[in-house]
Order: sequence, then structure tokens, then C-alpha cells
Amino acid sequence: MTGTIRMSISPTIIIDTREQQPLNFRTLPSRRGTLQTGDYSVAGAEELFAVERKSIADLVGCCSGENRARFERELHRLRGYRFKRLLIVGTETNLTAANYRSAINPSAVMGSLRAWGVDTTFRLCSRRSS
Repeated sequence: MTGTIRMSISPTIIIDTREQQPLNFRTLPSRRGTLQTGDYSVAGAEELFAVERKSIADLVGCCSGENRARFERELHRLRGYRFKRLLIVGTETNLTAANYRSAINPSAVMGSLRAWGVDTTFRLCSRRSS
């Protein structure tokens, strides 16, 4: 008799302990953990999978001064991962309309993304209210 074995595999999302306002994963289990790089990973694949999350305000803040150097080091560490993503949470309108507290021009932010080698055809994700 031949049978089919069905397994339900549900990856566990690891949320870095330093992430102050973590995303809510409604359909996947998640737990806090310390990650070397990034804000999110998958249990058992922490050395392969990393997602760095930035709000529009965080991203803008990473475009100058000491924050820029720190963020560039972070992006450099991400290069060693097989799957790496920069998740920008916000709306494109908020970025292009400069709806943030900084004098940095939106084109300078986009220029920084290009200089860092980030694909600027990214999709901005909007956080839905619960």
C-alpha cells in the first residue's frame, strides 16, 4: 500500500530583540531572538535570510551623518546573506511628498538608495491598521 505523507511546515519568524515596533505576523508563528543582521529572519536560516525594515522616517534618518555610516555597515553585512531585503514601510506618496521631519529632499533619499545598490523600483508597503 502506498500512501502520501503530508507535512505541514510552518516557518517561525525570528524578530530581533532590538526591533522596537515589530510587525504582526498573523498567519505565521514568530518569536523574539537576537539576530546578527536585520530585523527579521526565519528560524534555522538566520545565516541565510535577513530582512531589514525601515519606516520612511527611519530611512530618511539613515541618509546623513553618523546614521548613514551605521546603515551602510548594516547594508554591507546584508550582502553575505542568500536572501536579503530592505523592507520600507510607508507609502510612496509620503516619501515623494516629503511627509517626514527632515530637510532631506526625497530625490536625495532615492539617490542614496541607488548609491547603496538598492533596487529603487521597490514597492513601498503600507502598514494596515488593526
